[in-house]
Amino acid sequence: MSADPIARLSRGGAGRAPVLATRHLAAADRLRSDFASALAAPRLSTRYEPRLETRATSAPEDAFGVEARRRLDRALYGVGEDARAALVRVVLEERGLEDLEAEQGWPRRSGKIIVRMALDALASHYGM
Repeated sequence: MSADPIARLSRGGAGRAPVLATRHLAAADRLRSDFASALAAPRLSTRYEPRLETRATSAPEDAFGVEARRRLDRALYGVGEDARAALVRVVLEERGLEDLEAEQGWPRRSGKIIVRMALDALASHYGM
């Protein structure tokens, strides 16, 4: 079985319907994409290795990373505090629902409902 909790929720299993719809998966993928792009953003510290490219050729990359960070911030803060915690823990960190429930003090088995609601809010934020 996959370690990705989003993949598990999208499959369902043992006679159960999947918890997540296609739009939830698309929203999760888009959030992950922005997260990966934001992580690939330029460093703000000094580099001591020689640079072969000119500043003009690296500027679009720098702008892309900064914009990805802005999109990520808008998405995470646009969905609210509880949804943000669920999205970060489950979608970005790929931690299990049990960990999320324990950290947030939520009842057992409530995680999948909250993750679905968080992904609903995220999909709405993205206009899906």
